[in-house]
Amino acid sequence: MKLWQSRKAMQTETPTESSPAPQHKQSRFSHLGIRWRLVGSFAMFVALLLMLLWLLQIVFLESFYKSIKTSSIKNTAEEVAASINDENFYTEVNRLTRQDLICVHIIREDGTPVLTSGNQPSCILHMLLTDQAALLFRQAQENGGTVLENYQLLELSPAQAASTEQLLYGILTTRGEDEGAEPVMVMVDATITPINTTVETLRAQLVIITVIMTAFSILLVLLLSSMISRPITRITKSAKQLATGDYGTQFTGGTYREVTELADTLNYASRELSKVEHLRQEFIANVSHDLRTPLTMITGYAEVMRDLPGENTPENVQIIIDEARRLTDLVNDLLNLSRLQSGAQTPEPEPLYITKMIRGIMWRWPTGCA
Repeated sequence: MKLWQSRKAMQTETPTESSPAPQHKQSRFSHLGIRWRLVGSFAMFVALLLMLLWLLQIVFLESFYKSIKTSSIKNTAEEVAASINDENFYTEVNRLTRQDLICVHIIREDGTPVLTSGNQPSCILHMLLTDQAALLFRQAQENGGTVLENYQLLELSPAQAASTEQLLYGILTTRGEDEGAEPVMVMVDATITPINTTVETLRAQLVIITVIMTAFSILLVLLLSSMISRPITRITKSAKQLATGDYGTQFTGGTYREVTELADTLNYASRELSKVEHLRQEFIANVSHDLRTPLTMITGYAEVMRDLPGENTPENVQIIIDEARRLTDLVNDLLNLSRLQSGAQTPEPEPLYITKMIRGIMWRWPTGCA
């Protein structure tokens, strides 16, 4: 009855020991392995990258091209205006017109030309009349020294009618020095649309790039996922063997530092569990021996008192009572040890009288051997 009460008290003090572990809510993708998660993530990355390339190179190509071309035309006009009085001015202008495929005109205030360079097809500068050029000169004066105009030219061909957009940029400067300087305007013209041929070329290149990147990405992700998941799968298999009680299981790492550290940690845990198992077996053996001794004493004296007349003495009964109490103390010690290990009870040191303990053993030893 006392043993049952002690166990009940222990369960009351540590109710959380037998409670089941909380179950974590799993997501819908929790059943997927690391290989397929890696494949999915990499596929999404490649898809987003290709989508970004298509948007930048096809959808927004025209707006980017116009912006860059406009900036280039302005820089060229400013460069020509800054070097208008240099000795190698004409050579530099000819180089720019051939390099950038532009037309450069320099006109006076009345619209008459000073210099004409470039022979691009359908150049708007070659079509301007003197009055129109003079009007652009006055617009530049009113706008603070620059003028920017867009022109749409309709080119008719036997197959279709195509619209060409040209950009004209003018900047005022002076030609000559001191009293002989005269105001002039540098005008630069370039075609900025259409860019259909460029778009078709980029589209063909993007199709090839998409196919190559998709095939390469599939091979790469399969290789990487296999390299990452193979050592983890091997460690999982060894962990299942360890769970069955095979403490000699060895965990091997892989080519990654984290996996190697995990394998080393599990090997250390396996060794420690092996030591714990050995200690458990020794503990059970010692407890069995300690419990067998008082039980043997109780059984022996009880049989003597039953079979031999005159042995039912108070001394023999007291020995049986003492051994039963000793057995109860051993069981209580086991329960206290369990509480200490679970943290439900804190150790309370008490003085141990070795002399008294040895005398008790010496007093019981001859009687137990009788």
